Amino acid sequence: RIDAYMRQGGSVLFDTRDQLDRSTSINTFTGTPAVERLREMLASLDIPPLEPSTAWIEEIRAELHELPRARRARYETELDLKPEVARVLVADRASSELFEETVALGAPTDKAANWVTQDVAGLVNKRGGDVGASRITPRHLADLIALLEADTISGQGAKQALEDVAETGDDVAAIVERRGLTQV
Repeated sequence: RIDAYMRQGGSVLFDTRDQLDRSTSINTFTGTPAVERLREMLASLDIPPLEPSTAWIEEIRAELHELPRARRARYETELDLKPEVARVLVADRASSELFEETVALGAPTDKAANWVTQDVAGLVNKRGGDVGASRITPRHLADLIALLEADTISGQGAKQALEDVAETGDDVAAIVERRGLTQV
């Protein structure tokens, strides 16, 4: 584009800028040999225009991640989550992925969203880490929610099991059995 612009009579200012200290003074060197070489090099380039095929564009588009705004809208419309819950979930990519994968394993969306945004986030923040680096997996969370739904464990027992999962990464059922968290 620069070459075409210059051939049509346009002029482009090439310069080198340098700031020697932390003052507000910036030195401009427009006539240095390096600038002249750059000017000559750019003038001699003959770069053909890039004309990607529709198939290539679609392939790239398919590889792109869903943007937070679109994901938030999908959570609100398709999954019927409250706007504030959707906002919290999409604020952190790892939380959003944990939520989606937990739901894909069969957990109810409202329960999965609540556990990710409240209990998992609180536990991870207390430990000073982030959800992505946590030992808590979608399988752990889905199993925990299933045990709660079946009244096998109480809410307090589930929170204790979640703490153990974050600490050890062990299977939820094994933790519940080991700690005697099953409700009678």
